[in-house]
Amino acid sequence: MPSLAAWVFLSVVGLPGQTADGFGPISMGSSIFDSSWNAYGVRPVAGFATDAPSKDEQAPAGNGPAWFPGGGCWWIESEFVMAWMRGANAPPLLTAAPFGQPNNSLAAVGAPGTVVLAGGAMANDGMRPGLRIGTGYWFNDEQTVGVQGSFLMVGTQADTVAGGGTTANSPLIISRPFVDQTSGGQSGAPVNYPGALQGGAVVSAKAGYLFGANAEARASLFRWIGPEGTKSPDRSFRLDGTLGYQFVHFADGVGITQSSIVSPAASFFGVEALRSVERFTASNMYNGGAAGLSADWWSGRWHLVTAGKIGLGGLYRQASVTGDTVVTVAGSPVN
Repeated sequence: MPSLAAWVFLSVVGLPGQTADGFGPISMGSSIFDSSWNAYGVRPVAGFATDAPSKDEQAPAGNGPAWFPGGGCWWIESEFVMAWMRGANAPPLLTAAPFGQPNNSLAAVGAPGTVVLAGGAMANDGMRPGLRIGTGYWFNDEQTVGVQGSFLMVGTQADTVAGGGTTANSPLIISRPFVDQTSGGQSGAPVNYPGALQGGAVVSAKAGYLFGANAEARASLFRWIGPEGTKSPDRSFRLDGTLGYQFVHFADGVGITQSSIVSPAASFFGVEALRSVERFTASNMYNGGAAGLSADWWSGRWHLVTAGKIGLGGLYRQASVTGDTVVTVAGSPVN
């Protein structure tokens, strides 16, 4: 029984060489323990690895890319955005009233029978789709210091209303309301007036694209790795601080197009038709610094990102009014 004798010999001779915890290596002087035996008296079996785990099999030494899913030096991200933007409260821009209404010959705002067709309420208020694209770079493998930048674009939105008379005898008065500077009361400029003017108007309130961009430095403030520091943690969390520059541009406006034909019976100075186009635009541009926090949670295949920023800078505003009126007199247009 050579096998049994060897184990008995190991048991008897090995006891004096054990450490206090009973698992320390022993030094054997017998020739039966040749170089193929290790210090614990065990001969390796063919086909089994005897070395320490490879570098790829070991958990990483620091909190570098292997700790956070998707980690690395460079990163690129894209997001579909649903942005809520508060609209503009426009004054009444187009009104209508029944022809022959007592005390209301011009469809004035507030007069009996007047209905506001365009304006007088919030325009372009609600959700809009957009796109955000960002990129960044970590300066070290531990992902503690880096830079990032992004570009944001939110789509346009428009509210358009058209109103007009279909025949010269249309029963509606359609006007563009205004405040009479002489009396201070409400009045109107007719677009369609039965027996005198046949015409209509189109009012469009448009909110243009919103563009934004930023460039920031990013630094790690706090990080927590998953259970027992595993290489692919079930849960991970990091909190970063950001500081940098931010730019935002947004423009909106209102356009009014009017076209009317004058009845021969009501013509004065030979005026046959008139057409006018008016545009009111406003542009807002912000430049300034921004500081904020960004938090990332990982749980299995899920990744949640939340961020908040505070900006301090300057807002540049510009407003413009343009228009053009063409009057046709005796068959010849006159600007």
